[in-house]
Amino acid sequence: MKISPEQARRQGLITHLAFVLLGQEQAIRFLNTHNVSLGARPLDLAIADPTGYSTVENAVKLLAQPPAGGRQ
Repeated sequence: MKISPEQARRQGLITHLAFVLLGQEQAIRFLNTHNVSLGARPLDLAIADPTGYSTVENAVKLLAQPPAGGRQ
């Protein structure tokens, strides 16, 4: 299935963000595995539309945060 230029842009942005914040291995695993909380595979959700992108962007940022009570 061919994706639109806008979808390709969102795919590149979310992949880059995930790689920077999560590291390559965790980013690939997160983006390509069905996520129960999101109800979809994050990469599919992120490229679908701007709202999906924002949802996945927020999820990536949350994953990148240290656990509560951890080192500061």
